[in-house]
Amino acid sequence: MEKCVILKQKSNKMKPQKSHFLSILFLAIFLMCGFNSFAQKSRESLEADKKRIEKEIKALNTELNKTKKDKNLSAKQLSLLKKKIEEREKLIKNINSQVGLLNKQIDSTQKNIDVLQKQIDQLKREYAKVICTLYRQQGLNSQWTLIFSSKNFNDAFQKLQLFEAYSKYRKEQVRQIQSKETVLDSVNKQLESKKITQVVLLSQEEQQKQKLAREQQQKQKSLAQIQTEEKNLSQKLSKKRAEAQKLQKQIQQMIAAEVRKRQEEARRLAAAKKAKEEAEAKARKEQGVSNATASKPATVKPKENYTMAATPEEIALSNDFIQNKGRLPWPTEKAAILSPYGEYVHPESKGKNFNNGITLLTGHGSSVRSIFDGTVASIGTGPNGQKVVIISHGEFMTVYTNLETVSVKKGSKVKTKQVIGIVHDTEGEKQSEVNFQIWKATKSQNPAVWLAPL
Repeated sequence: MEKCVILKQKSNKMKPQKSHFLSILFLAIFLMCGFNSFAQKSRESLEADKKRIEKEIKALNTELNKTKKDKNLSAKQLSLLKKKIEEREKLIKNINSQVGLLNKQIDSTQKNIDVLQKQIDQLKREYAKVICTLYRQQGLNSQWTLIFSSKNFNDAFQKLQLFEAYSKYRKEQVRQIQSKETVLDSVNKQLESKKITQVVLLSQEEQQKQKLAREQQQKQKSLAQIQTEEKNLSQKLSKKRAEAQKLQKQIQQMIAAEVRKRQEEARRLAAAKKAKEEAEAKARKEQGVSNATASKPATVKPKENYTMAATPEEIALSNDFIQNKGRLPWPTEKAAILSPYGEYVHPESKGKNFNNGITLLTGHGSSVRSIFDGTVASIGTGPNGQKVVIISHGEFMTVYTNLETVSVKKGSKVKTKQVIGIVHDTEGEKQSEVNFQIWKATKSQNPAVWLAPL
């Protein structure tokens, strides 16, 4: 019986240690999974940005290769090259962020491996200690020895029960050790996978740095070549800048004239509507019909404060235009943004300019299309002799410049993505520019927030 008591005490001593060990192990695995889940989401976000930047670089490469076919180096080529370098630097920064995040994951995984290994070693030591202690107790290593050493039947029955409990405990300890070693093996494989990914990312970063170095050399070479033609280029840029400024003033005048006309029409319609309502109210009064029982036509409520949209149709069109913010199609099928909306510094002249829209670089002979249903409000001729088309969308107007030919007329109804003209091709170059603008009455809007993502 003394041996049975010793075995019970040993078994009871191991239970709290086992419970404490499992609690620590589960907490470590939970924290590791939580960190890995957060890190995975961050990696997915960075990977999505990386793919977007690579797509932009690819589009810029296509446009840049087209400009290289021209014998005469253009300012546009240098602008594209600078933009490409900016995107390449963003890509390198993105890869650096991924490597940094991966290093944190590797450190965290390594720490968890160390914790698991220490816990497994501790469990093995404790298990070995129990085995040695039990085998030192004479007769406890054999079921038959326990039976024949018993004083009576009850003593034998108790010893057999204790022997079976000991056997189950020993098997459970072996199972736990094997289970923890399986977890450890899995975590080790995760670590190896992360290290392989780290090597790939570092290789990609090195490749991008080499490409960046070549592009910077190309940029310096291109800049030196442009500087040798500085006089001609300066005159060309000055002329182009003057034309752009004249065009902006012309567009603003066209917009202002259209707004005045539309606002006068809106006031006229409002006055006519008021006079009609007063006449109808007077007639009802004479006929003895109350205003409360008179039927009223359904009205469309504007989403914002409109100053031009007067009719229900115009208000509904304006509401639809707002509803599609961030989802409108681009005015050309393929394009890269050469100049963004707002104030910017010209890459060559270093002078400050303000762009009321976005300047798009598009391919030879590209079609220009309406971004939404509307009515052609005005067609004009810009300072460079090319056409300008303004389309009304209720309270909003869109402007399309530098068109060689126009396939619509003033007053024509147009649909979304309907071709309205062909872009003008600049002599000696394979690409052309389209300045696209969005206006709400007399206030210009940033097209980038209205158009769908590229």
